[in-house]
Amino acid sequence: MATYGWKERYDTVAITDALYSSEAVQHVGALGVSMGAAIALQSAAVEKRIEAVVAEGPFANLREVSYDYAGFDTSPWLGKTLFRPATIFGLNALIEAGGFQPDDVSPEKAVIVREFPIFLIRGTRDHRIPCRHAEGIYQAARGPKQLWEVAGAGHASALGYAPAEYEERVIAFFQSAFAN
Repeated sequence: MATYGWKERYDTVAITDALYSSEAVQHVGALGVSMGAAIALQSAAVEKRIEAVVAEGPFANLREVSYDYAGFDTSPWLGKTLFRPATIFGLNALIEAGGFQPDDVSPEKAVIVREFPIFLIRGTRDHRIPCRHAEGIYQAARGPKQLWEVAGAGHASALGYAPAEYEERVIAFFQSAFAN
């Protein structure tokens, strides 16, 4: 069962332990897209060996993104009003089935817990996870931070819109983060 990063962040700790036990590791960075971005940010809050994170299209917190999804990519207002009962029902089901509190799932809170460099990427036409999520994470981050807005890109499509620039920016970010 997916817990949107709540339990998966500890999977990242186990993977990092395994990596360090079998390799000569110099640096660890994480790159994630969409839910992977949210997991990477939450993982870095608990796994101090993750030195830097690139996150494309992350959600700020599970409750808010649930309203966005319930609004059918049209308006979070629909998810917060007309479809609110369905959203609340779904979040309560996560409590029972997943054994975690949905309000605790928050990349936005994760970047407050620990300072680490983050590079947030968002498409200006992302209707799946609106831009305010990345902006909220950016504002909350205590460590070094960058925000790149990819004009015309939708959700999780920045690499397809600007592949050369994407590669250049991500590599430069990790080089800078690992140089410190």
